[in-house]
Amino acid sequence: MQALSNIPIQRVNAANSMAHFLNHLSHLHFPKMLFITNESSTPPAFKSAAQRYRFGCLSAVSLAEGSPEIVKRYDITEFPTLIGFSPSGSSYSVSKLSPPQTTNPSDASFDDVTAFNNVLEFYESIAVP
Repeated sequence: MQALSNIPIQRVNAANSMAHFLNHLSHLHFPKMLFITNESSTPPAFKSAAQRYRFGCLSAVSLAEGSPEIVKRYDITEFPTLIGFSPSGSSYSVSKLSPPQTTNPSDASFDDVTAFNNVLEFYESIAVP
């Protein structure tokens, strides 16, 4: 069996890969976290949170542009969004994470301390202690 510390953040981009993610290592009864973003890459705040909670939660990222089925299925209208799934994958909760508001849109970034703390808080509510 693959060590949990070596499991990378998975990429989910379609309904079939979503089903695989929800069933992946299901015998361990770990909750799962899906980060949906409209950016072209995974923000460091999510990567860091996924690493911090790697022993209590399985993580995946979905790029909204390549995952319209997932965006529609979970009624995602704002990005980035985190979805936390129960260990069975049958229930979930959603946290909409907004970049900080600034007067200059080019200054808005999801990779700031506030965003990181919001991600950690949501992980804390979902992950196995």
